[in-house]
Amino acid sequence: MLKTNFNTEEALQALIRGREEGLHFFFDNYYSYLNFFAQKLLHDPLLAEEIVADAFIKLWEKRQELSMEGSIKSLLSTMVRNNCINQLQKAKRMRIGEKGLENLDTTEQSVLHTIVETETVKQIIHALNALPPKCRQVFTLFFLHGKSYKEIADELQLSPHTVRNQKLRAVRLIKKMIAPLCLLLLHSF
Repeated sequence: MLKTNFNTEEALQALIRGREEGLHFFFDNYYSYLNFFAQKLLHDPLLAEEIVADAFIKLWEKRQELSMEGSIKSLLSTMVRNNCINQLQKAKRMRIGEKGLENLDTTEQSVLHTIVETETVKQIIHALNALPPKCRQVFTLFFLHGKSYKEIADELQLSPHTVRNQKLRAVRLIKKMIAPLCLLLLHSF
């Protein structure tokens, strides 16, 4: 029977021992993050998917070399980042060969910016998922679907005043949850 409710340490042990469910754990937990990160760097969804898939293949191939002290997320992020940079440099060389010197922004600063942006989006999504159900529903309908208070009130069978209060509550809760991240970002730059 396959165990699917691993914690990170158990999943790493399973991966090192060659059990596929260990790999599935990391794939389920990090694929979306890594794919978003790669797409932000490359602006090419298919190439991003390919690079992320390659990172998981390499993780599986090198599973016996892993140690219990290392972070799989960090390892995968580094593999994806390096492969994205290699792709950008390859594209730059091709453009230079075709058109002469052309500046393609592949500096470490832009990579760092993408890492920070990806982590920020991840934290906001985590905060959104932690909201009470009605707050999350109102927040999503208002900010992600662009609906008005009246449209939301009609859809959820609430008063517009209740919708407004739920939206304000959601915004306050999200701000409270991501405030530490914002402070960290301010001190980083």
